Amino acid sequence: MNLSLNRQTAAKIRRDPPKVKNGVNASQQNIKMKLLLHRRTTARIRSDPPEVMNGVNASLRKKICYFLAICSFAYAQSIYVRSRFLSEKGFFDSAMNDYLPTRQQASVHKNETIVAPYLFQKETVNKDELQSDSDLAIFYNIYLPPDVSETRRKEIKLDIFTSQINLLGESYAIESEKNKTKTVKLYYNTIGFPLEDTFMEEICAPFDNLQPVHMKHYEKGGEDLTLTAIQEYCKQYPPNNAIYIHSKGSFHTHKGQEETRVMGTMEATSKECTMHMRTDKCNACGHRFWNWPPHFSGNFWRVQCSYIRELKPVTEIEPLFRKAYESARAPLVNMTFTLGPSGPGAEPWLGLDRYHSEQWLGSNPNFEPCPKFVEKILHPKSHNLSIDESATYGRREYYQLPGILWKFATIYNDTAFPPEQSWVWKFPDGMKYREAVLSLGSMKGAVQHMIQQASVHKNEIIVALD
Repeated sequence: MNLSLNRQTAAKIRRDPPKVKNGVNASQQNIKMKLLLHRRTTARIRSDPPEVMNGVNASLRKKICYFLAICSFAYAQSIYVRSRFLSEKGFFDSAMNDYLPTRQQASVHKNETIVAPYLFQKETVNKDELQSDSDLAIFYNIYLPPDVSETRRKEIKLDIFTSQINLLGESYAIESEKNKTKTVKLYYNTIGFPLEDTFMEEICAPFDNLQPVHMKHYEKGGEDLTLTAIQEYCKQYPPNNAIYIHSKGSFHTHKGQEETRVMGTMEATSKECTMHMRTDKCNACGHRFWNWPPHFSGNFWRVQCSYIRELKPVTEIEPLFRKAYESARAPLVNMTFTLGPSGPGAEPWLGLDRYHSEQWLGSNPNFEPCPKFVEKILHPKSHNLSIDESATYGRREYYQLPGILWKFATIYNDTAFPPEQSWVWKFPDGMKYREAVLSLGSMKGAVQHMIQQASVHKNEIIVALD
């Protein structure tokens, strides 16, 4: 049997011999090719592995993208009704057309042209289209760095912008307006890298009575842009209130910035500030007021428009701060800087350069911060003063009442004095300063008078010690 099979096999081979190449038949050649292909594939994978991000290869990421696209479409359908409502209320009117990025142009009214640089100038817009039924407006200064990665920008939009909007939407200030069925407009400027067209509308969508209004996009700029818009708004609506917040921490990120941003947003929109603004006892309320120099920590606050409209334009205030500082250091006045620095590095204390925006709110003699935020910071602890400093302390210290009055007088040409119930008269010797101001009719004259008295007192102490 075996012999028969061998003969049949031999006959078949003679009739149809196997293909041979380089001494190797076809079957063996196939095996060699498969082994070679496997080795090459393995080597390619080692040298150029498939793209993987966060443990997910390209194929799976593509499927995830498809899924997210479907979810986004469903969400877009859910806010369709809100978009129509905003359109009907004038959100996309030509009044906004010049204040949106070029890629974000809205429909145009035939009879209106925008020519002014800011939103609230009287000759540019229809007030009824921009003013809501609420007597409260919120202003938000947004900075998104252009020179960071897309991943970092997404983190900023989530951790800062979205977080702040959630704090706003859930705040007492917004809820109290919702209870009165009133819509609060959120006016915002964007600086640096532009936001997506619908970003603010989407994150504000959960809050029915919070309506975002994009004023303008700037490649470069600071808080002055939005502070100017607040003042222009308040000139048109003096009975109203305005809240100012900004994206603190999007430029320099650290834990302290985050805490100030969260607390500042919460304080400015708190029940305490809301209730205080309904009285005439104060006109500004915010996060952690400091009297030296006068400002709310981080620059988050709520204010009465009747006060804001009295301020010098924020774009003019920095040279006036510098003038006050330089004249206070002059030999004729020779103020001390015991509680804070002077010279290079003192810009945050003196309100110079970009720091003027934080001290702008407190630069008018009629500034009256709410009592809760003042009472604990008027009498600083001992600073281990020398005999000379102790004798003149409070009489020539720039970071106390003398410096505050000197700044007021420099900015407003010594023509407006703090009212009788002002917080400034609660400083040590405050009433003596007030008497001198009323007697001499000049804040600068009162400061110089008190400095002279302090010098006489110092000489008396030195004589007594001798």
